[in-house]
Amino acid sequence: MVVNVISKEIVSPSSPTPPYLRKLKLCLLDQLVPSFYIPLVLFYQSNIHKNQNISKIMSHLKNSLAKTLSRYYPLAGRMQDCATVDCNDKGVPFIIAHMSCRLNELLKNPPTDLMSDFVPFKTDCFQDNTEGLAGIQVTTFDCGGIVIGVCMHHRTTDANSMTNFIRSWADEAYMPKGDKINPDFTTASEVFPPVDSLSKEMQKTLDNHTFKEVKHVQRRYVFDKNAIASLQAKASTEALPKPSKNEALTSFIWKHMMEASRIITGSSFTSTASFTINLRPRFKPPLSNNSFGNLWWFSFGSCYLSLDGQTDLELSKLAEVVHLDSEFVDELQQPGVILDLMQEMGSGNIENLKNFSFSNWCNFGHYKIDFGLGKPVWIAYAHKNDILNNRCTFFMDSPSGIEIWMIAEEAEVSLLEKMPSFLEFASVNPSVKPY
Repeated sequence: MVVNVISKEIVSPSSPTPPYLRKLKLCLLDQLVPSFYIPLVLFYQSNIHKNQNISKIMSHLKNSLAKTLSRYYPLAGRMQDCATVDCNDKGVPFIIAHMSCRLNELLKNPPTDLMSDFVPFKTDCFQDNTEGLAGIQVTTFDCGGIVIGVCMHHRTTDANSMTNFIRSWADEAYMPKGDKINPDFTTASEVFPPVDSLSKEMQKTLDNHTFKEVKHVQRRYVFDKNAIASLQAKASTEALPKPSKNEALTSFIWKHMMEASRIITGSSFTSTASFTINLRPRFKPPLSNNSFGNLWWFSFGSCYLSLDGQTDLELSKLAEVVHLDSEFVDELQQPGVILDLMQEMGSGNIENLKNFSFSNWCNFGHYKIDFGLGKPVWIAYAHKNDILNNRCTFFMDSPSGIEIWMIAEEAEVSLLEKMPSFLEFASVNPSVKPY
């Protein structure tokens, strides 16, 4: 299976950005995000046939994208400095490609290592965003199926903002006269004002913490609803009687990845787990879901693993570590707290520290995004790099439960997939059953 690029062009906003909107101030959390792209890949079993004019469909997608960029004008701009976007309407790349097979063939045996071929940029690795703050790739199949791959630069966008942009584009394509999402580009910098004096050394430290010359692979695991319910029951304690799906799954995966690392390294180490938290609903009162930017932050947990294997890795104990208290956002808003946390992270010794990062992309409504091609039959992540220090795990909706997209060292995942206690609950890259 090979993706062949047919064309590449730049799509600019359909209406020019007015001069008074040319400069967008980012928020502090934007400034602290390492410089890389985040991806999302949407698969559609379209009713398009060979005798239909594919060029008209592509033209319609481009025109609707241009109209959407007029409302999401910063995405058509370029970074001016670490705290400012020049909204100069330079546009976003739009790539058209083709894969010579039927979509069902791919869904029957999902090639997780090929997902990166469906997005326009490298992801999860350092990028200077000179090609744009967003990029689109549309790939067609012999059967008429279509894959839409989107990359957005993390310095300006989180998963919530990316989903809103894609949904807005889809609505413009399918229902141009319907209600529009009006993005809010100011709230983020109001609640987390940028720091103009933020040192380049701190940003370099963050990049060094994130990127490292280590080969990683991408794997996909599916947990059905019964497996998730069983894990929630196992993770229950008196202190946490009803752990969430996210807490139970995070604890389960962290436990097994720690065990795999201990076997491989043959040494004691401290493991940390970082959990990304969408801050919008946690404010009092909650922020609008349309607030654009990086309105998320980390919660951390840690566990020391001894070489003799005596460390307590009970699922219920780890779930208590993962659980987030209600004071989280209040603490973050205290002056200087975030920068103090980042300085502490930068000054720490990470040589014997193994970090596992967890990000929950469930309940974003990805399977409702309709460009007029029907609803997507599958949503995928697209890892595309060789330099990632952290092991990353993304939770995504699945027709049967929750899909886990894991990025880790090959030796770790190979060992993980041989653990009976892991395979009791997880299915390794099963065929895709349409949503």
